[in-house]
Amino acid sequence: MKKDKFIRDLKTSINEKIASAFIVSKIILKQAKSRKAGGADEDYCLLKLQDKSGLIDAIIWPDVYRKFKKLLDPEGAQPGDEEYRGAESGADLKYEKLKEEDCVEVEGVISEYRGDLQIVISSIKKADSGEIDYSCFIRSLPEGSKQNLALELEEIIELVEDEYLKILLGLFFKDKKIFEDFNKSAAAVKYHHAYSGGLIEHSVKVARNCIRVSGNYPELNQDLLIAGALLHDIGKIEEYYTGLTIKITDEGNLLGHIAMGYGMVREKIGKINGFPGKTAKELLHIIISHHGYKEFGSPRVPETPEAFVVYHMDHLDADIFHDKFETEGETVVGIENSGNGQDDVPTHILKKSKNNGGPSERLRQDGLF
Repeated sequence: MKKDKFIRDLKTSINEKIASAFIVSKIILKQAKSRKAGGADEDYCLLKLQDKSGLIDAIIWPDVYRKFKKLLDPEGAQPGDEEYRGAESGADLKYEKLKEEDCVEVEGVISEYRGDLQIVISSIKKADSGEIDYSCFIRSLPEGSKQNLALELEEIIELVEDEYLKILLGLFFKDKKIFEDFNKSAAAVKYHHAYSGGLIEHSVKVARNCIRVSGNYPELNQDLLIAGALLHDIGKIEEYYTGLTIKITDEGNLLGHIAMGYGMVREKIGKINGFPGKTAKELLHIIISHHGYKEFGSPRVPETPEAFVVYHMDHLDADIFHDKFETEGETVVGIENSGNGQDDVPTHILKKSKNNGGPSERLRQDGLF
């Protein structure tokens, strides 16, 4: 299947027609009040579509929804609907319902809604699985880049002189299953490093920056900085599902990666005989404070120099990545309510409201908190 136009290419295509293939990242079936007095509610559908360059919202309005109801809601299809299967022949009325991670061929028009691009769909069908080139649709670092980052991760761990912290890092990154998940996972759903391999890339960059900062401030504990940098987002290997699409898991929605990471690190520390209590407390503090503010998801604000540095290096890398990503045109557009993680929100728009010091009401309404 040939795909010659990607989501990143659509920013200048408002009101233009599009015919292209995408992976379905999310499906939301909804109802709208009928525009006719006394009329029945009308079904419509919201989709999130993706290719390797990003995500975009799409909408199927009621008139089009009725045509493709067998695909979107086969149990609700009626003989009067267009595309209804078997209405006259008596064939099996069951139809394979469209599901997340399916590849679809879409026709429609590019529009803009609340400042984000969306596709108003006029036609949709499943793509022939034998014709799909998944390299066009999966957001991922090249395997060579992942391998290089894995080597750099090992080199950074070798810099750690504290024997207990080195053992702890080994319990994570020498564990085959944990490392495979870490190397595969995204760092976020949307905002930064939102692709397979994003977590290891982000974590290594944060560690690299922490090492440079510690070179200017010898009073900092470099070993603690490295451990904190590499483990601050370790909970994301369980918070995110990274496959054809990137999603927040049920556990991730309920707990979040900060709480999950805290539990994972504390459990590993408990397996190391004689692990110093002070070191454990300072490392765990880095993990629970790395979002900087309680209103941004951290149970505690940074209270140690090392926690302060990890917090700033974390957001420095995220914000610089986001700005570079947008400048180069690799933008992710229209991902409203993509997740509940604070890492999907730019730090420079996380403004405190004048009334209560919390996130702005607009961001609350957008589902980012």
